[in-house]
Amino acid sequence: MSYRNRLNVIALSISAFTVIPAFLLGAAPASASVITGPLTKNWSITYDDTQVKSLSFTSTNPAKPDEGNLVFTEVFNTTSPISIKFEQTAMSAIDNFGLRLFMKETVQNNAGSTFSGMDLVLNDPTMASPQGFPSHPGTAHFHPTNSAATGQLFAPFASGGAATDFNTAGSISLTAGTLASGTSAVWSNFGLHEYEDANRQRNFTLVETPTGLPTQPPTSVPEPGTMMLLGGGLACLFGRRERGAWIRDAGALIPTPPGVMRRGRSSGVPGPACG
Repeated sequence: MSYRNRLNVIALSISAFTVIPAFLLGAAPASASVITGPLTKNWSITYDDTQVKSLSFTSTNPAKPDEGNLVFTEVFNTTSPISIKFEQTAMSAIDNFGLRLFMKETVQNNAGSTFSGMDLVLNDPTMASPQGFPSHPGTAHFHPTNSAATGQLFAPFASGGAATDFNTAGSISLTAGTLASGTSAVWSNFGLHEYEDANRQRNFTLVETPTGLPTQPPTSVPEPGTMMLLGGGLACLFGRRERGAWIRDAGALIPTPPGVMRRGRSSGVPGPACG
């Protein structure tokens, strides 16, 4: 075999076993912290496991396999929102009551600042369902778990009134309380609901965003140029005062000749030149 042929064989062998990195082929690596898995019979859940922990679902109604208790902890290491996405695993064959979750949520504030409230929003991009209208909205919405309950369910925050005030709402704004950094709160007796429609595959996202205490405006610090002007003015004032005192003292010892008017600069006493 000639030298040129041997080089060609070696080149072909190398190319046959060359591994091309995935990023050169345009494949984006998946985030190791984002998890998507089955939640109920017909729904999946997607979340970041560095933010959402100890998540579990327990069915409570055999006749409704997508109804049950959802328990989890949200850890806020910053004041950025935390999202949890819910999605049907397949298109519905018929209209169904859909996903009904009874929530028990622990909120852990590790952000280094005090929370003064929390905004809970259900983002639902799918077409509104006609089911339940007009008593229910056709998109994902909140429910109190116990409609007869009164008082607040989101201590130390308030949702605006009695437990039923957010019934069928797509968002809840929590205020009138504080959650200090390094502390946690447990919320329960509230839930989520989304209908299932025939020939549709629905999804929605729960987004929770903490709100912080208002910050005080920063103290105004004079600029260096302003400080220099102020210092120069004080030095000028002090110099004039000292010069006048020296002239008065000297005048007590040195008599002024008749017809001569005593002035500060004619006396030979130096003083600062103030503009």
